[in-house]
Amino acid sequence: MPKYKLTYFNVRGRGEIIRLALTVAGQEFEDNRFEHNEWPEIKKDFGGKDAYEQYLVDRVLGAVEDLYMKARQLILVEQDETKKVTLADLAVHDVLTTFLQRNDKLLEGYPELMVNRNTVEALPKLSAYLATRPKSDL
Repeated sequence: MPKYKLTYFNVRGRGEIIRLALTVAGQEFEDNRFEHNEWPEIKKDFGGKDAYEQYLVDRVLGAVEDLYMKARQLILVEQDETKKVTLADLAVHDVLTTFLQRNDKLLEGYPELMVNRNTVEALPKLSAYLATRPKSDL
């Protein structure tokens, strides 16, 4: 089995969906977290070697961000309870976790979202991960 290394900020953020998916899949991975003040040194070679490459990188990143924002609108789809948990379920769980940290009454009146959250958290591999992951605001 291949070895994976996830390098991301020491927060949940966008890296958390990847962590959740790898955990649910039973895929071992190295969770390489770094602090925000380390980012300038890490990213110095990511942005392109000249102005044109930097422009191209920025265009692609902007397009990916646009796609991500559109995809978020499609995550909540009707689901048969017998279906397996999907990446969409993990993404919804992650977003709700962040929002619930700021407003613990957010899911009042939304029983389907609470069922989704409880279903995801009940997965044995995931519940073990959630119990031991580092705390973060994002």
